[in-house]
Amino acid sequence: MFHCSSRERDFCKRGSNDTSSCSESSSQVFSSENYIGKFVGIPLTDDDRRKVLFNCWSPLSGFSFPYVTVGVQNRSFQRQCLNEFTWLAYSDIYNGAFCKWCVVFAPQTVSRSVKPPGSLVSGPHCNYKKAKEHYNNHQNCHYHKLCAAMFDTFVQTDADKCRDVLNALNSSRQKAVEENRNRLSHIIRTIEFCGCQEIPLRSHRDAGAFSLNETDCND
Repeated sequence: MFHCSSRERDFCKRGSNDTSSCSESSSQVFSSENYIGKFVGIPLTDDDRRKVLFNCWSPLSGFSFPYVTVGVQNRSFQRQCLNEFTWLAYSDIYNGAFCKWCVVFAPQTVSRSVKPPGSLVSGPHCNYKKAKEHYNNHQNCHYHKLCAAMFDTFVQTDADKCRDVLNALNSSRQKAVEENRNRLSHIIRTIEFCGCQEIPLRSHRDAGAFSLNETDCND
């Protein structure tokens, strides 16, 4: 059984920038190594970026989202938001939502003079009251648009790298084919020359045994 630690509850409270708090849930379990919360606020390699952007953990259809207490009401994350906002990811560890694009690219786009991003980026968004309104506001903010552009560039660059690898493999294979064809052409011309000049291809005659253990007679 999994219970939210005090650090994780504080993380939810800081990320939401409101008075909501994350409720403890006895049904929570740790997700795979690709869960979004693992990559928040740390330097990322290109492999880490691919995990977050293309292979990030996502709750299965039967997953039960735990409730979060907002004022006197209990609310939970709505699954349809993951389909409506393609950049959105849910963390079962923090019981909150993150923006995949901003988690990966915001440290490179947000100036130090600008107020650091809050929920969805440096911390989870746990306040599910008017959640879609918050997601739409985030989607229209300047740094998210910059991160979206960087995401498109990363996808294109990654695709170009794959094509470069395939092209390199194809070029190497094509080179080997051409070299083998060149060798065969020399062999064929040698055989044709020997045939025209009635020159045996082996020793002083073409007939006979191929080895000392064979007889000269053909069966």
